[in-house]
Amino acid sequence: MAKKQTLFAIDPQGVKHTRTTARTYTHTVVVLRGAKYLEAQRPNEAAIKAQNDRMWDRIENEVKGVFGPGEQWRGQAVLDRWQEHAKQWVREHSREADLVQAIERAHKSYADRVARGDDLKYENVGWCGRYDLADKLASAQSGQGYERVVVLEAQAG
Repeated sequence: MAKKQTLFAIDPQGVKHTRTTARTYTHTVVVLRGAKYLEAQRPNEAAIKAQNDRMWDRIENEVKGVFGPGEQWRGQAVLDRWQEHAKQWVREHSREADLVQAIERAHKSYADRVARGDDLKYENVGWCGRYDLADKLASAQSGQGYERVVVLEAQAG
């Protein structure tokens, strides 16, 4: 078995990407999601409300004992327990409060993501043994909405 070596490449932001392996790699591909991608991740309150409404509609049907055809095979005893669970859920929660919590969670998650800055840093998507394979990988990434795709030469070190 070949001896392991550590390879590295420096991205345009000066960050060192490393890999320790016994295989031979000549290039690596890094991508930058960027501000445009980050903006697309901003919470969509209308979509969150629609998801919350679907969940509550299902729970309200379960309270009434109305279950979808895909659930009937479970048997009446299981459906009765689900109905009791749904009744308890409705007693302890409200549609409006759940919606507010879901929106708050989405905004907090987005704020955390912005604070980490992960989408504004280069991310390594693969190491390749030949330039043509790295170029092929880079071409495949180009259609994924990244702000920038870069092929870097690997160096031993």
